[in-house]
Amino acid sequence: MEPVPEKRGQRKFSITEPRHLRKDLETMLSVMVDISSELDIDKLLPKVIRHITNLSDGDAGIIALVDETGAITKRYPYKAPDVIVKAEMPPGKGALYRATTERKTIIVDNYPSYPERIDSFALAGVKAVLATPIARKDKIIGVTEIFNLSPGRRFTWHQAGLLEVVAKQTAVAIENATLYELQIENQQAMSEALRTANALLEAANIIGSSLDLNQVLDRLSDLVTEITGLRRNVIFLYNPADNTHEVVAEHNGGIALGTRYALEEFGAEFSEIYKTGKAFVIDRDDLNLSPESQKTMDNFNAKLGLFVPMAIGGRVIGNIGMDNPGERHAFTEREVELANGIAGQAAVAIENARLFERFKASSDELEERSKDLQTLLDVALDITVGLKLDELMFKIAKTATELTSADTGAVGLVNEEKGTVTYPFIYNLPEIVTTVDIPVSGGLTGIVLSQKKPMIIDDYQQLPQRIPIFAEAGLRSGVMAPLMLRDKIIGTLWVSSKSPEKRFGERTLTIIEGIGRQAAIAIEHARLYGTIKRSEEAARRRAKELSILNNLSNVLSQTLELDTLLNTAIDSTMDLLGADGAAIYLLDEERQVLRLTVYRGLSEHFVENSLEIPFGERLPGIVAESGKPLIIENLADHPELEAAVVYEAFVSFVGAPIKSKGRVIGAFPIGSRQPGNFTSDDATLLESIGNEIGVAIENSRLFEAQRTISESLQKSMLPAYVPSIPGIQIGVRYASATEEAVVGGDFYDIYDIDGKYALVIGDVSGKGIEAAASTSMMKYILRSYLYLDPSPSSALTEANKFVRRQAERAVFITVFCAVYDPKLGTMTFSNAGHPYPCLFNQILKTCTVLTTQDPAIGIFEDYDYSENTVVIHPGNLVVSYTDGVIEARSNGEFFGEERLVDTLLGNLELPAQKIADFILNATLEFSHGRLTDDIAILVVKRNPG
Repeated sequence: MEPVPEKRGQRKFSITEPRHLRKDLETMLSVMVDISSELDIDKLLPKVIRHITNLSDGDAGIIALVDETGAITKRYPYKAPDVIVKAEMPPGKGALYRATTERKTIIVDNYPSYPERIDSFALAGVKAVLATPIARKDKIIGVTEIFNLSPGRRFTWHQAGLLEVVAKQTAVAIENATLYELQIENQQAMSEALRTANALLEAANIIGSSLDLNQVLDRLSDLVTEITGLRRNVIFLYNPADNTHEVVAEHNGGIALGTRYALEEFGAEFSEIYKTGKAFVIDRDDLNLSPESQKTMDNFNAKLGLFVPMAIGGRVIGNIGMDNPGERHAFTEREVELANGIAGQAAVAIENARLFERFKASSDELEERSKDLQTLLDVALDITVGLKLDELMFKIAKTATELTSADTGAVGLVNEEKGTVTYPFIYNLPEIVTTVDIPVSGGLTGIVLSQKKPMIIDDYQQLPQRIPIFAEAGLRSGVMAPLMLRDKIIGTLWVSSKSPEKRFGERTLTIIEGIGRQAAIAIEHARLYGTIKRSEEAARRRAKELSILNNLSNVLSQTLELDTLLNTAIDSTMDLLGADGAAIYLLDEERQVLRLTVYRGLSEHFVENSLEIPFGERLPGIVAESGKPLIIENLADHPELEAAVVYEAFVSFVGAPIKSKGRVIGAFPIGSRQPGNFTSDDATLLESIGNEIGVAIENSRLFEAQRTISESLQKSMLPAYVPSIPGIQIGVRYASATEEAVVGGDFYDIYDIDGKYALVIGDVSGKGIEAAASTSMMKYILRSYLYLDPSPSSALTEANKFVRRQAERAVFITVFCAVYDPKLGTMTFSNAGHPYPCLFNQILKTCTVLTTQDPAIGIFEDYDYSENTVVIHPGNLVVSYTDGVIEARSNGEFFGEERLVDTLLGNLELPAQKIADFILNATLEFSHGRLTDDIAILVVKRNPG
């Protein structure tokens, strides 16, 4: 009769039992993905310190950013006591200081006795420390420090190696986050500049839409409030004859219109506005403020006010004062810039309105002058809308010529660096005129610029200051006006006739002067708009670069498959640099040749002649030999560098070496069909990408070498054959992970012990060679103890003691160990934290899990493992497996224990080997052929009676 299972040893199937520890590689990849996707430094670094503290099994941690002097600029703690977080970090003290100065990882096992300890850290309970520097491009930018606060716990060099890998990826993530923050700041600055330009453009349209002075002033006051957001403004017009200014408009000022103030009574600071033509912020609490100005500010209940002049042609005609009554509003640069822009527009509108009023006074000229001023208004609106500088300049020259019934016209621009004026924008003049540079101090242009006033020329041909080329163009009578913006001359505007009889008078001078005022503002807007557009284009390109580089960095840090990373690198880089072709060559060090590995955009003829390139020859070889990036603007100028096969594909070229640990391992040439397509910034960027590729290639090669060794070791640890057991069928399967995971420590073992048979299946923590070595150790340790005493619990207890004595590194092993007695049909088993095997009843279609609820080997010292015994009746079977089966994934979902049991319940009649095959095939089908972990399966089925 089958014994009744103990409650602790057996129970019906459940999926809520704890499973064994996660493996380092899966944890590392999860950490890399998490920190690589974060572009906010204040979110990134708390993630990093949390991850690395948990990864190193520490109690607490802190990550700090350092400047070029090594001083800490900012700290990010995780579970660290306040004493540590707030403690001063004196130079020369602590593992953190050594890690940054010696540029290496530091482990301190006994911190209280550490000579360079920080006393406050020791008092806070720090027992052991692991410190790792964070470096980017050979520059220390930060440091991590992990603490153990419990006695007897130490850090291992295995943990240190994991932290060094995370530190490298953290450095890349910090740089990406820094570049992203800079991009955001640039975008915000550009947005502010664009809003300023749009506000000024709107002001020009609104203010210039009327010629009635009162309407202009009222609208201007409202507009100042709308644009600046300040509650009060007062507009003064200046009368130089008696040195007074009069209130002509106000908003929330509480001042009667028409109130006139003498400037000597108003205050010296206000007089300076009219003398200098500069904006002033006047502070009531300024100790140097004149008593008169203090009294004026008190009378208006003003604490801090901004006063901007309104100027025409260098002549100040008034000012606009603005503030928040009773408050100290701090004025920003943008507010000052907006106020100056509005004041400039307002001065033009006021002057136009004044001109209009003067013209209205003369009834004989009223109709003609009104038409002229309306035309000026139309011209102002027309040229203010145009923001393309070349089109705008030509329109100004043409409009001025036609409006004044002149024959020719031109717009000149001042070149301050050269001290000259050129006339690149002409109307009805020969092109040769555009090639002449006129000194600012010479000719008729020099006179107008020096006097800052327009002038009428009766006959250009008779002037001693005439310039021959202009005289030869037939110029006669003309009018020239300076283009001025806030007392700064930016160019000139002139029109001329070619007929001796044609003369220009004051009317033409007024029109040209009016057009010139509007033209100067429009030119400034066009230049500002052009600067903003260029900045936006540069920002968009930088944003694209950051996005591509971030994606490339993520792929290179998350894949170990060489073809995948090389193809990703070449596609991303071509997109980034706008290239037409590219290739990646890898160095064969033994033969000293570069081998073409991946390429894009190359003709078959080129590829056939470029499969191998000797080191130091042709463009890839030269780049590899020099170890430096190289730019060729036009390959046709360098026939000594390449054979004719290149010319059919490319014109310009940039190339960079691929390096690993300072050693050249390949070359990365990029080509374009356009000459001069690449810049020095592109070369620097490509060199950085080459370094990233080099690190990824070296990691891939190391991974493949380790995987090959690990697979060989692990396969050698599996039984060479399955022994024949009386009355029992055995089914086994082993499969390596199909994804980019290092070989794990899964194993099974079957052998004879004096007529009884040991059945063992287990999983060793870790990956690669270390895991394979630990697998071998565990296999033969269990064999040794089971040969001495065929008791699974005794064998696991002794094996646990042996593993715990291996102090150089932590090893955790899950094992299901059983001994089958063919005579009795019984299986005695012990389970050390392994996924629970199932005892299937073929008749009842049920599954009973087999567990002793004991921990994995290597966790606790001196632990006594327990065991239980079950009867395997004829036709029944025990299915055991490693966690690669139940953790196989499909779209984020696990295969799981429930799906495994449900799948097997309908196939219990199959032979043991068929069942093992069936489990593996079901797992592969569910995961679409991509296993993330190794799989071992052991099926024991008793033959039907």
